Parts: sequence; structure tokens; C-alpha cells
Amino acid sequence: RKYDICITSATVEHSPEGMAVTDHLFDEFTKLAPALSVGRNWGDKVKNAEVRHTFNLIVVLTKDAFTCAPLLDEIKASLESEGNILLVHHLTSCPDIEAEMDKCEDKVLSASLRRAPRFTYMKEVGPSVLMGLLSPGHIKTDDNKSPRTKTALSGGG
Repeated sequence: RKYDICITSATVEHSPEGMAVTDHLFDEFTKLAPALSVGRNWGDKVKNAEVRHTFNLIVVLTKDAFTCAPLLDEIKASLESEGNILLVHHLTSCPDIEAEMDKCEDKVLSASLRRAPRFTYMKEVGPSVLMGLLSPGHIKTDDNKSPRTKTALSGGG
């Protein structure tokens, strides 16, 4: 697969806060975990990272994100290709995560999302969120990764 991690969010029309969080997380990954191959989907999703080519899909959960059909399609595509879903919950945008989960009309997808690991996000604690995401057991990896990438993912880099 091309990416270790892909970060995605709802389109600006559905949830404007998501793109800023996606961009901030991408910058944090680039700065703190340079050995990882990180993609992001924002803006024109056709020209960005393909979710089927990633081991881990980080979904930025903001207000009304689960009413965005393109985001739900990305999550489904990732699940179909046996990707690992991680939720980053933007606390100030949607303080009630259960109410946001209830907005997902696909009950099978909703059940999968409710079982996904969740990480609470606020811009002031971005590095802490990143360290939680990279904790052993949360990130799915390829057995054939280089020693440098394995070290970065195991928390030693």
C-alpha cells in the first residue's frame, strides 16, 4: 500500500472545521513522524490520497461530518479493503459524539464507527493526539516496512 496513514474529513460544504483539523494533523505527522508516508484528503478528493491504498484511515469527526456522502463512501471503501479506521473527535465542533454518530444513517457503517478507536482533538493538544494515534496497537502496519518506519510506529522514533 502507498500510505501508512491517510487523514480525511467531510467536505467544506458539510463541515467547514474538518479541513483545518486535517491540515493541522498532517503538519503534525510530517513534523513528528517523518518516516511515515501520510496522505490527506481535502478539497478535491479525486486528486488526493486514495483510501484503498492506506493501512489506516484517520477520520476527522466534526459537526455534521456523518451526513457527508463522499466521506461515508471513503470510510466504506477503506473498510472493504480491510483498512483500520481511527476517529479524531473535534471536541469544540461537536461536543456530543453520540449525537453525531446517530446522524450516520447506514446502520452497519454506524456500528463499525462506534467500535473504532476515538481520540479527542483540540488544536492546543495536537502532539498529544498524534502520540495517542501512534501508540502500539492502534496503527495497522505492513510487515515489510523498513526498520526506520517500524521504529517510528513503535514509539521509538
